[in-house]
Amino acid sequence: MNRRHWLGTTILLLLAGCAGVGQDTKPTQINASNVDKLYGRSFELRYMTLNGERIVTHVDARMTIAFLPDGTAKGFSSVNQFSAGYSFGPDGKLTWSKGSFATTRKAGAPELMEKERQFLEGLRQVDAAVVSPYGLQLENDDGSTKLVFR
Repeated sequence: MNRRHWLGTTILLLLAGCAGVGQDTKPTQINASNVDKLYGRSFELRYMTLNGERIVTHVDARMTIAFLPDGTAKGFSSVNQFSAGYSFGPDGKLTWSKGSFATTRKAGAPELMEKERQFLEGLRQVDAAVVSPYGLQLENDDGSTKLVFR
C-alpha cells in the first residue's frame, strides 16, 4: 500500500470513528422510555426564570435535584431537603404527584427561605425535561418558567 493510499485510509477510519462521537452529547427530551438518562446524576441549579422573571440566585442558596428510579425526585432547596413523586409520559410530559413536595422544616435566613420558595414553586410549574451530558433544563409549556441545572 503506498503512502498516499495509507494516509487516505487512515483519515477515513478516523472520520468514521469520530462520527459516533458526540451523538450522546445532543440534548434529549426525557420521556417514559428514556427517563433512565437522569438516574445516577445530581444536578445543581445555575439559574432560574419564574413566570417570565429572571430570579437572581443567592451565593449561599445551593439547590439540587436528582431523579431516582423509584419515581422520587430528591434534592436540596437552599435551606431544606425535599422529595417529590414524579413520572414522565410517553410524550415527555413531566407530572409531579399531587401534594408530593415534602420538605424538612428547618428555618433559615429570610433571603434563603425566599429562594427556596421560588425554587419549589418553579419545580411545581415545570412539565418537561431536557438532559445532556452538561446538565438538565426543566421548563413549562410556554417557557416562562425555566430551571437550568449543571
